Amino acid sequence: MADDFEGTLFVTIYAAHGLPDMDDGIGAGASDPYVTLLVNDEEKCRTDVVKNSMEPGYELVTSCCGHFVF
Repeated sequence: MADDFEGTLFVTIYAAHGLPDMDDGIGAGASDPYVTLLVNDEEKCRTDVVKNSMEPGYELVTSCCGHFVF
């Protein structure tokens, strides 16, 4: 059973660890990862791309207001 919530959602994205290598071809060996935050199937924010990293750090703090279902 889902829980409904009305208010402000605060999100902190610190880092990602142990990512797979998703680049292929010449110069492959790392990924160019980013994080997309979807709330109720709507994109709320996206981090910057961290080039050539399998352990990217982001330090992104964001918030969004509305109706949420968990």
